[in-house]
Amino acid sequence: MKSLPVVLAGLLLSAGAVVLPATPAAACSCVRAPGDGEAAFYDEADVVFAGEMVERRDPPFSLSRSSADLGTRVFEVATVFKGSASRRQGVLSPVSGASCGLELPTDRRVLVFARERGDHGSGLMTSLCDGSRRLARGDVPFSGGGPPAAGASYPRTGGAPVAAIGAAVGAGLVVAVLAGLAGRRRRGPSG
Repeated sequence: MKSLPVVLAGLLLSAGAVVLPATPAAACSCVRAPGDGEAAFYDEADVVFAGEMVERRDPPFSLSRSSADLGTRVFEVATVFKGSASRRQGVLSPVSGASCGLELPTDRRVLVFARERGDHGSGLMTSLCDGSRRLARGDVPFSGGGPPAAGASYPRTGGAPVAAIGAAVGAGLVVAVLAGLAGRRRRGPSG
């Protein structure tokens, strides 16, 4: 019955392949029509504001984490040019620039073009391709603008990530296999 560990290991690997599928590959490519400038980014955005990025909140590491997973970029908003933003505003973006994630410096003045998130959550979302950029000292990108709303607003994301569910199932299978092997050793070989 020496084949039992081999069979259990095969089952464990098969379960892992089903439970933890590979995440799709992504690469950033921002294609715009020639002559599209900041006015086009403004027209396409639901919310446009200037402020400082003060924090990056990326999802926890997991075996199935992708550069396209969404993280929250938190901004201290100074001026709102379009739409509505709170004094402390969270905006979702892919975690890596390789998947068009927002790459802005912290503690520097920036201009953010964001859109309302209409898929599986709520709040604002932006990407490298939406036109957000660092602002030079004294740069006023648009006329007008007003103060942000008081308080804070953070995007809401969906339910439990697939990786967490897969990790829990995988850990359960490992514990079951190890318990079975430990019990077999205590009883000794059968037959």
